[in-house]
Amino acid sequence: MVFAGFVQRDELARYYTAADAFVFPTLGDPYGQVVGEAATCGLPVVSTSAAGEISSRIENNVSGFIVPPANSAALLERMRWLARDPDLRARMGKEAEGRTAGQTLDRWCRDFEAIVAEVLAEGAR
Repeated sequence: MVFAGFVQRDELARYYTAADAFVFPTLGDPYGQVVGEAATCGLPVVSTSAAGEISSRIENNVSGFIVPPANSAALLERMRWLARDPDLRARMGKEAEGRTAGQTLDRWCRDFEAIVAEVLAEGAR
């Protein structure tokens, strides 16, 4: 296991593709863009449920694992499962990649703008 620490944006893809899994043990994050980046690179994700709407991006036990925040035992258990089972990593990574296909930052911005416009139009009626 290697913990790379902070990595500059232009180096991220190289690290994602060299990884076997992505672990996001956040105690609170409204979105966690890194989760989508890792999943798009075909990595199974282990995240806490404190990562915003994580369950809409990672399906627990299918494309990764979602554990309670600050539960180091659950986090360790899921990390061990992935470390010991290359077939599980491959299956979950493929599922993660499929779930995030087309979920780009540009698409998110367009969708957000459309929702705001719709809300403003409703308010004007």
